[in-house]
Amino acid sequence: MLHLCHRVLCVLLPPLLYIFFFSRFLFIYLYFGPLLVQLACRAVLNLAMAASARSANEAEGLGIRRNKQKW
Repeated sequence: MLHLCHRVLCVLLPPLLYIFFFSRFLFIYLYFGPLLVQLACRAVLNLAMAASARSANEAEGLGIRRNKQKW
């Protein structure tokens, strides 16, 4: 098993390292990667909040009120 893992790593690792470290787009990946992830998360959260607010407004327009529990 160890021999197989060593063989796979010796075959796959050099091309992956070459692609990752010597890519001319590495700076772009490192610089814009976290920014794009953050923008995507914000967009998903905004969509979820808008959908939640819309459903709450529709429910209130129909006379359906959610029970607010007081602790």
